Amino acid sequence: TPTPLAGFTIEYYNTNPTMYGAITYQNLAFSGTGTAGASAGLIVQGNLTNTGGGTLNFGANNVTLSGTVAANNIAGFTTSGTVAITKSTGTATFTGIVNGNGLSINSTGGTLSLGTGLTHSVSTLTLGGVGQSSGSWGGTGSAATYINPNYFANASGIVNVSTSSCTPGTWFGLISTDWNTGSNWCGGVVPTSSTNVTIPSGGNQPVIGA
Repeated sequence: TPTPLAGFTIEYYNTNPTMYGAITYQNLAFSGTGTAGASAGLIVQGNLTNTGGGTLNFGANNVTLSGTVAANNIAGFTTSGTVAITKSTGTATFTGIVNGNGLSINSTGGTLSLGTGLTHSVSTLTLGGVGQSSGSWGGTGSAATYINPNYFANASGIVNVSTSSCTPGTWFGLISTDWNTGSNWCGGVVPTSSTNVTIPSGGNQPVIGA
């Protein structure tokens, strides 16, 4: 896969272009009109901008935000594929509304800012390889039900997750240490005596009767 030099920008300026998918983009720009699509999955290590008044709709293609840029801005787009954040450091910031089938953020140091006052929508959420509960998610400073500063930067934006992708009986402890608080558990459901329970290390550990 060709990788342009760091800081290099590839710009699509025509109407209804198809962005070439077999490139690891540094900066990717759309300044044309109509709808820009993609020929395959897109990998962007810098900024994704949309300045011509058109829309970005990448069909079923995945969009991966990778690299080590300290701060990169990502224009709003739609995909029925997965949006993957694989940055090893730095923060990617959504500057427009992003809608996707799944959102995945790795656990190697990069974070995602959901922007200011934006509400994004995805079907499923995976953090560090672990499926998460449905509901609203975000970082400190948001009004989301689930706040996770390890993956989401401090911002007011939220992402609404429509479908739980976790295993019933998995403890997340995102709200408190209280065993009997549903939102601490996968799917918002406190396990019963017949449920196999998984309690990962770190974070809030459950206390029965807290």
